[in-house]
Formats: sequence, structure tokens, C-alpha cells
Amino acid sequence: MTCTTYIGIDPGGSTGGIAVITPENQHISPCPPTTQDICDYLSVWKRPNLVAVIEKVHGFKGQGAGASFSFGRNYGEWLMALTALKIPFKEVAPATWQKRYGKMPKGKTPKKNRLKELAQQRFPNLKITHATAAALLIAEYGQEVAWKDDDTGVLQFPNLGGNKT
Repeated sequence: MTCTTYIGIDPGGSTGGIAVITPENQHISPCPPTTQDICDYLSVWKRPNLVAVIEKVHGFKGQGAGASFSFGRNYGEWLMALTALKIPFKEVAPATWQKRYGKMPKGKTPKKNRLKELAQQRFPNLKITHATAAALLIAEYGQEVAWKDDDTGVLQFPNLGGNKT
């Protein structure tokens, strides 16, 4: 069975987003605000041949304890929802998926602007925001790279559960 629907998740809470690429089109949205909203959003897309890629995030130097806790909590909510709904997923480090799109500028704002520009070039029919750009590129990374068998290049439907890259 091959994968046909790809979810990309940038779990940045109020600054993150989610994107879904199907054979017919693409859908983007800012991160849902509550745990129940996350589950509800993912439930809408639950179907055979669905897989997800979530950005593997961590706290940042200089980030306050409260912000780090909130950031980690949001990430955990996404992992819980994917697991509870039995959606196969892979966690991918930002540097891993971003490398596919070339050298990124230094600094948070220039990098976010570059990711938005790349997403707009690839998906001109969508209204891309800073919140949804990374999620869309992560979904595209999942479609083109993360779920391919390294030896054959053939898309493989994985076993259920989180798989790390």
C-alpha cells in the first residue's frame, strides 16, 4: 500500500501550522489552539494511506522557562494526538528538512521569510503565512523524501507508530 496523503506539522503553537497534501490539492491552517482542536483537525483527515511528518523541536537558549514549557507541551499534544489516532508519523529535525530547500539565512525572521517565499513559489494557489509556510514544506518533504524507501525510491506505507529520522 502506498502513502497518498501527507500531513506536515510545525508545532510552534501560536506561530506554527499544519498542512495536508492530498492527490487532489493542499490545505493549510495555523495550529489549532487546544488539544481537542488538534484531535478534531487530524480526525477530519484520518483515512487509509495517511502519514505525517512533525518537526522535532526543542527549547532554545535564552527562551524563558514558561515559554519552553508551553512549547514542549504543544509538541507533546501533537505527538499524543497522532499516536491516539494511530496516524503513522516521523519526527524530523529542522536542519534535516530545511537542507532539502538549500542554504537558509541566519536569524529567525530572515529564515521565516525565506521559507514563506519557497512555499509561495511551490504552491502559488495558496495564501501562505509565516505560520503555515514551514508546515507546508514539511508536508512536501514527507511526500518527496521522508516516506520513501532509501534503496528503491518507492513510497512505502509504514507500520503504525512514531518513526524517527
